Amino acid sequence: MIIKKYLSVYKGLPQNVYLICLARFVSSLIIFVYPLLTNYITLKLNKTDIEAASFVSIALLVNLACIFLGGYLSDKFSKRTLFLFSQYLLVVCSFLCALFLGSFVVVYLLVIISGIFGFTNPIYNVFILENSNDNLNTKKSGFSLLYLFLNLGVAIGPFLNGLWFEQYLALYFLLVAGLNLIATVCIQLKYKEERMTYPKQKDKKVEFSLADLWSQNHLAIKAIVFSILNFMIYIQVSFSVPLQFNIWFTNGPKIYGTMMLINASMVLLITPMILRFTKRTNPILLIIIGSFFYLVSFLCLLLFSNLAGMILFIFFLTIGEIVVQTNISVVVSMLAGKEYEGRMNSFLLLIGAFGNILGTSIVGGLIVNYSFSVVWLFIMGLSVAYAILMFLVYQKYNFEK
Repeated sequence: MIIKKYLSVYKGLPQNVYLICLARFVSSLIIFVYPLLTNYITLKLNKTDIEAASFVSIALLVNLACIFLGGYLSDKFSKRTLFLFSQYLLVVCSFLCALFLGSFVVVYLLVIISGIFGFTNPIYNVFILENSNDNLNTKKSGFSLLYLFLNLGVAIGPFLNGLWFEQYLALYFLLVAGLNLIATVCIQLKYKEERMTYPKQKDKKVEFSLADLWSQNHLAIKAIVFSILNFMIYIQVSFSVPLQFNIWFTNGPKIYGTMMLINASMVLLITPMILRFTKRTNPILLIIIGSFFYLVSFLCLLLFSNLAGMILFIFFLTIGEIVVQTNISVVVSMLAGKEYEGRMNSFLLLIGAFGNILGTSIVGGLIVNYSFSVVWLFIMGLSVAYAILMFLVYQKYNFEK
């Protein structure tokens, strides 16, 4: 009864939305490609941490390039066709990972999979908008359901991968390939492509200069640039944290998979509660609060090198994740001019990709030349810096309001 009431908000959505969310769920079973790439390189191929960092950085660059490629092609070709092509490519790559398991070919395939996720991420959002009939409630429910299915995949995927990493990794890749094949065939047969319902203003041309862009959006631009620190912090969950767990625990991938299951389960359970309690709180302040939860979470990794440290880390990290990640786009939209919201959010996506690359590159060097203790101190410093910078944005926002 409680579950039925919890899910009732998603009743009555267009069939296309349910199909897209199904695809999001099964593709998310392997969306944690960066920790998988890290563990495969260091544990299966016995390569160094710095080599793992290099390939994770390459995967992030490929992801970034494919974000732009996907956005460019989606303006010129059918989004449904592009999506089906990318999903079938994901199926092929996953199957080949099982076939070539134990060789370096899998590394290149995982880099390609990273690009596929970059290519399809913008398309998922457009699909929800195209099927919303320009109804705000449908948009909210659609994006909420997409987020729910994403976290279900994130909960199950890393858990299965960690459980099967040592002996049954090929089975994991085959499972991902099979489920994605089924979901993609369903979309090909059942998904009916819709058109955007927004009116097109053909006669209205908007001229703007960089000076106008800055004057009308300077706080939004500052918040976006400062948020590179957030992405440098959060990428550690997929990079340095699994490396640390491999040192702490003999069954590091299994522990990491369990941690990600706990993380995703907490996200699903407590996000509505956190949103209810913070409904009237300024989202900039929420990001500042979330930054301090990041600080405490990495402090736990610094102080405790055992299972208790892992549990405390994931508890504080998850709260910080929910508070920060669900409010970044809100802050950008709040600070940006109405006509610039789309461009500002694209800028945020770009900054996020660069933050991920910087986070893996810098921390990879710190791990090799120093120690994980130095890494956690560095990340804690970034958390404090991010909180201070966002507080300056908050003060300026209140002054100009």
